[in-house]
Amino acid sequence: MSIRNKVDALLARMQDTPQYPTQGTVLFVDLERREHRAAYLPLDAFRNFIGGRGVNMYLLYNLMQDGVDPLDSEIPLIFGTGVMTGCIPSASRGNISGLSPESDAILDANGGDYFPIFMRYHGIDHIVLYGRHDQLTLLRITPDDVEFHDATPYAGMDNMDLTEAVERDFNCKERKDMAFARITAAGENQVLFAAVM
Repeated sequence: MSIRNKVDALLARMQDTPQYPTQGTVLFVDLERREHRAAYLPLDAFRNFIGGRGVNMYLLYNLMQDGVDPLDSEIPLIFGTGVMTGCIPSASRGNISGLSPESDAILDANGGDYFPIFMRYHGIDHIVLYGRHDQLTLLRITPDDVEFHDATPYAGMDNMDLTEAVERDFNCKERKDMAFARITAAGENQVLFAAVM
């Protein structure tokens, strides 16, 4: 079963409205087709898995395929926030989950800064990325829209240069107007232990 069929099956079990007051959506992003859909997880997912890493594992379990290479576009990369992220002081953590290309085991990393908080402020608890477009893609998420931009002009840049270029091109300032998750040159070149910054 393809990742798109698995996403369809999961969405069929999800809700159209929030199940509790501060719940955000799960945003499913098909990078190849440059499409997105969103829905709310049912309450039992939160009762059983709490949020953040737990819900990332729930999503990964429902979307994972056996015997697929970790760098295959059928393997999702999932960003998740905790239920308290952005709601209380110092709660700024988020998780990234998938399949590790270095070990073929579960990939699960925890990070902070502003990206998880901005996800929550935009009404998103989890972002599920899958598919692969022919060109590098900058995904811009605003409270009203999801936009796909050609990121080839940013290819090969390090974290500092990339941040400056995006701030200039989109007339924004990191940690003020936007938050940023990026792979930069190591990820572009598929270095197996590359990090999401």
